[in-house]
Amino acid sequence: SQSLNCSLGNDADGEPRVILAEADLRADICLYGERKQELISDTYALDCSLVLEKDDISLMGLRMKNESACRVNETMKIQNPDQDILQICAGFGDAGIDHREITEDGILVEGAVKVQLLYLTSSDQTPIEAMEEVIPFKYTIEIQGIASNEQVELQHSLDSLSFLMKNSREVELQAVIGLQALVTTPSELEVIRDIRREDLKIEEL
Repeated sequence: SQSLNCSLGNDADGEPRVILAEADLRADICLYGERKQELISDTYALDCSLVLEKDDISLMGLRMKNESACRVNETMKIQNPDQDILQICAGFGDAGIDHREITEDGILVEGAVKVQLLYLTSSDQTPIEAMEEVIPFKYTIEIQGIASNEQVELQHSLDSLSFLMKNSREVELQAVIGLQALVTTPSELEVIRDIRREDLKIEEL
């Protein structure tokens, strides 16, 4: 679960001009590693018979790791015809993935960047205004030949977000979305689980 608590605080002059924010965010952490391990595939003994008990285990091997950057550029326009932008105060945003699809060229990712912009206007009635916009994006992560039995893990982040005034009616949005793809290949391996000693039989001598 996620929670956000805001409260009003005092600045260096003792005036209540500071907003204190406290948030609890959920974090999913995965650790990956590779290890080389020597395994016994067969055994023998001169004084007894060795019976091998084997099991099949499933392994995941890393086939490809890809880190890409999707750039999004969009012009945001003021909808109110009676207002002009005097100054940009602050901008916020978040990126989300709505759909992903395995293609011949790699992983097709479709999503959107949701942004909020706070700005000063030329209106005396509403000197501060805000606008919100959702900008879709589409990007292909180049990993060719992904098989149907392979597992794909996809992560994303909003690495960069900036706003630039083009004129008094338009603001240019520039965003960079980081896309990290991990492709693993499953495999089966037969390993020795236990070794049991038995007396040699006459027919084995």
